[in-house]
Amino acid sequence: MVDKYDYKQLLHRLMTNLPEKSAKSDWFEVPHAVLSTVRRKTIVENFKEISDLFQREPQQLYMYLTKRLGAAGTIDGNKLILNNLVSQEQIDALINKYYQDYVRCPVCGRPDTVLEKRGRLIFIKCLACGAESPVKNPLKD
Repeated sequence: MVDKYDYKQLLHRLMTNLPEKSAKSDWFEVPHAVLSTVRRKTIVENFKEISDLFQREPQQLYMYLTKRLGAAGTIDGNKLILNNLVSQEQIDALINKYYQDYVRCPVCGRPDTVLEKRGRLIFIKCLACGAESPVKNPLKD
C-alpha cells in the first residue's frame, strides 16, 4: 500500500494549521474579596461566589480562612462575617494561597479539580489532565 503523503509533508501541514499559543497561559483569575466593615467586623460580600468559582464547599473555605486569621466568624447566606477587622491584603493573600494549594492542579495548572479523601490522606484530582497529587489537610496546618 502506497501513502499519498510522506511524513514531512503531513508534519508541515499539521504545524501550519495549529492555532498560535496564547500569550496568557493562566486564563483563570483568582477573585479578589469584596470587603465591608461594620463596627469591628469584616464582611466578605462575595464569599459564596469565591467558593463556587473554586468548586469547593463554603464550609471548607470558611474553616481555612478563620483558622489562619485566628478569627471567629459565621456564614450568613452569601457572605462571610468575621469577628475581627481584617485587611483586604490579608484576605486576598489567603484566598490566593488556598487557590494555589487546594484548587490549582500542580501538574497542568488548571482549576478544574476536586479534593478526594482516602483514609487519612487528601488528594487533589484534576478533571482536565487526570493527575492526582497528595495535599496537606487544609484544616491541619
